[in-house]
Amino acid sequence: MFSKVKNSLASVLTQDPIGDYRVGARKFRGGKNNLLHIQDAVEVSSGRLVSIVSLDIKEIVDRCVTAAEVEEVVHNFKNGVTLLTRLRHPNILQVVKPLVEGKKHLRFVTERITSLLPFELSNGNFSQQEKILGLLRCANAIHFIHERAGYLLCDFSPQAICVVEGEWKIFDFSHAILGTESTKLKFSYPFSGIASPVLDYCSTEVIKALKPNEDNHFDLFISNLPTLIVRIPDSDVFSFILVSVEVLSGEKLFDSGDNIDLHDRQYAAVEEKVSKWFSGRPLSEPRPSLLSLLNDRIFTTEDILILGSLYQYDTLEDNERFSLLKRVYDGLGNSLFVEVLILRLIIPLMSRESSQEDRLRYALPILLRCSQTISENAFSIHLRDYFITLLAAISKAESFDRCGVPAELVLENFEVLKKRFNTDSDRNTIIIPFLERCVDPTIRRKKIIQMSINYISQEAKKGGTLNFSDSLPERLIEVSIDEPQDITSLFLCLERVVSYVSLTALYSLESRLVYHASNLSFDVNGARDTLSRFLALLEHLYGGFSREHKATRSIPLISHLLISNVTELSLFSRRTIQKMVLEVTEVSDMGNGDQHCLPTTLEKAPPPPHPHLRTDFFSLHTTNSHPTIS
Repeated sequence: MFSKVKNSLASVLTQDPIGDYRVGARKFRGGKNNLLHIQDAVEVSSGRLVSIVSLDIKEIVDRCVTAAEVEEVVHNFKNGVTLLTRLRHPNILQVVKPLVEGKKHLRFVTERITSLLPFELSNGNFSQQEKILGLLRCANAIHFIHERAGYLLCDFSPQAICVVEGEWKIFDFSHAILGTESTKLKFSYPFSGIASPVLDYCSTEVIKALKPNEDNHFDLFISNLPTLIVRIPDSDVFSFILVSVEVLSGEKLFDSGDNIDLHDRQYAAVEEKVSKWFSGRPLSEPRPSLLSLLNDRIFTTEDILILGSLYQYDTLEDNERFSLLKRVYDGLGNSLFVEVLILRLIIPLMSRESSQEDRLRYALPILLRCSQTISENAFSIHLRDYFITLLAAISKAESFDRCGVPAELVLENFEVLKKRFNTDSDRNTIIIPFLERCVDPTIRRKKIIQMSINYISQEAKKGGTLNFSDSLPERLIEVSIDEPQDITSLFLCLERVVSYVSLTALYSLESRLVYHASNLSFDVNGARDTLSRFLALLEHLYGGFSREHKATRSIPLISHLLISNVTELSLFSRRTIQKMVLEVTEVSDMGNGDQHCLPTTLEKAPPPPHPHLRTDFFSLHTTNSHPTIS
């Protein structure tokens, strides 16, 4: 029994500590002095994307001069990983599995590292706006390390920064020390070795503290030199300034080749270059704090202030949020933001906010403006599904009590969505159902109905294989009864839509037109104009009906109008019946089948492929109160 337990325990202890991960093909190196091996992997149990970061012991032995130096490198690495594992900040790489020590490797697992900053900079993959925002975020992380952890980085550099889904994150803490120990800083190895901090990014006081004395003995305990005090955060401010200018200018400031004397000679030139980007002489002591540095000109442009504030969005008061959203909206209109930051910062936040009904009215206009700003491909990936879901929800809503506001916002910016959903398939499944839902006589938002009618008219004029519902013409008639003051655009829409609906729908529309014409109240302003348009549309429909339908349906339907007290109605009925009687009784070679075709007119448009209607559109005019078609 004991033997089985012993063997089982031995098996557990000897198995691969990263056996829970499926290793990917991509491998690369990074970190200070390129000591770290990074490989893509996937967590088997969850499918989570991760990176395995390792230190190769044999390689370290080959690159070091003494065994003590090897021990120092390993010690620094382990301390750095321990600190990295403890820290939790959006711009510090997150450790998924702590350090595992083996005979050949030291390994730990992190969230998936997309890339490394030096590689991205060398390939020009970041815009200036992304660089400034990335530096701003790193500065916040360094401030967090100082205030919360009490550590000094000593040699913050681009090599210590990785990129995770566009976010810059610090991940190499191999030379970080506690602030309480910074006054006793010492090192026993030359700057040319991999155990020492990177000389070109060390502050002047760190270099002086680590500089070998005259007898070349590397005992750098500096407690007897009270003027050489390495302080938090001064030394890291120096490093941050160097990194900032290098990132923004594309030029490395110090290039000493690990030679301290050459480094000293380059200082004046470096300070001059820094002055082009930062106010005053920030490399000289006393240095500004990190927070003061972030108030300098490169970090206080309107675009950076807005983007930086988005990271604190959840901590803002309601009035501050509203002010920020207005600035975002205006900034999008002024093209302040590069596309990659719109996709990474603005769209995800606004999509989340729009899921809350009370915030939808603020988030939706921003998302619509994003749709106008970003490329077609970016829209397809990041916003297409969102708007399909939104428009479908409005289309299927039983009441407009809750969806009136988003419907109006969409219609006010509808030109943007028309361009994004421009195929016949999208128009039939997304655009037309939404517009038809907004043509509802029960909606007490006149603006919504009017805008919807205008856009339906535009869609019908554009042509294509469109599927307007058979109920739409009758709903348009209902709207014309409720709102007779502004019917020009409504009847233009009707004229175009009737070419797309079924013959059955046109027969029903005929009945509704006759009914409303005979019951129209002339006490309402604009009623006579409405009547004229009703009659003109009826006459247009009759031009496409069969002689059989006219004889059996149309003549009986309008015959009661002969005795109407309204002159226009009686004259129209008499003239139309006389014309129909002549058509029905005269000998014709056309046959009795339905010839559902509309007369050709002067208005030209793309032909809608309707099986019954001819494809031309027409314009209605009234002359001396009698409807005519021209």
